[in-house]
Amino acid sequence: MKKLLTYKFNTVMKTMMRQIKWNFIFLWILSCMIPAWMMGQNPSQKNEKSQKREKFQAMKVAYFTEKLQLTEEEAAKFWPVFNAFEDEMRELRKEHQRTFKQRKEEDILQLPPAEADVLIKKHLELKQRELDLEKKYLVKFMEILPKQKVVMLLKAQKDFGRFIMSQLRKGDERPPHPMD
Repeated sequence: MKKLLTYKFNTVMKTMMRQIKWNFIFLWILSCMIPAWMMGQNPSQKNEKSQKREKFQAMKVAYFTEKLQLTEEEAAKFWPVFNAFEDEMRELRKEHQRTFKQRKEEDILQLPPAEADVLIKKHLELKQRELDLEKKYLVKFMEILPKQKVVMLLKAQKDFGRFIMSQLRKGDERPPHPMD
């Protein structure tokens, strides 16, 4: 009888925790939309790019929250740090794009060796800065989350791209590129 009660209690607790998690995800997504409502903007009036960006962000929040099984307390600490990490990483990638995107393939093949050397060094410097930034934030994530969840974060970051591609194959709207 005691085992049955323990089993039922554990089942009820698991169900309640799942409901709390999904309620938290819903509230988090809703809180992302509140600034638009506070500004009195009708979502249909926003430009399409902004709507896609919000949809992409909401998908990301839901995906990472579910994959990392974040508690409310963890999520409250994690998301500001993760968003800061992504903002800094986005700036580095934009700098990388500015360095290389301006050049046409024909022009690159005609570069003097000294200028090509400068571009290679710039590329390596930017990659090193990305690595340093990732190291810096991994330390911060380990202060917030258990190490197992930090490892899961690394996996989830890779898997999120595949998740987005699968959504595209299903016919959903294309989310904006994170660099936009």
